[in-house]
Amino acid sequence: MYKRLLLIGLIALTPIVAFAKTETIYASYKYVMGDNDTKNDAKRICFMEAKRLLIEKAGVFIQSETTVKDFALTKDEVTAYSGAILKVEVANEEVKFNGETQTIVMTVKADIDTDEVHKTLSSIQEDKTLQKKIMTQQAQLREMENTLTKLQNKLKSVSPEKAVELRKERNIVFNEMSEQEKIVFNIKATTQKAIDDVEIRMTRDEV
Repeated sequence: MYKRLLLIGLIALTPIVAFAKTETIYASYKYVMGDNDTKNDAKRICFMEAKRLLIEKAGVFIQSETTVKDFALTKDEVTAYSGAILKVEVANEEVKFNGETQTIVMTVKADIDTDEVHKTLSSIQEDKTLQKKIMTQQAQLREMENTLTKLQNKLKSVSPEKAVELRKERNIVFNEMSEQEKIVFNIKATTQKAIDDVEIRMTRDEV
């Protein structure tokens, strides 16, 4: 009896360890190259579309996790924050031929650590300025993506002369997106610093 009580006491005193869940999200996109496409531009567009699909899937996964439900985030907020904090990488890339037509199939991935996501979202929720920056810049990126999609549709059926002008416009948008993505990286760094501060100071009052 004494041993049983001792065992129960030890179990009660043992700290509960929460294991973080890591999920790898994948998304694929197939892009059929047109006469006015270069392979490099086609790959960039394929990555952009695959990344967009992945961010949407990641947003659904993150929103479904109990670790983030307390934040009461909207779908748009979760998607925007996911786009800002997740590192998206190319997992696989294939170039296929169907006669003279080339098709690029690209698969991208992102690793989601629910513990890190919880910490990051907590920091974002406590910083209204950071929230506004993320929402604004992600909205700008979506607008640029939509502009690229419209340019791509136009390039499918224009003369070679007009295609030259549209490709110039497309390159401008690509460059603008690259600059915006750099700003998103700076937001990530700011968020991580906030997380580090929370971990160092430990208590909410100290923060």
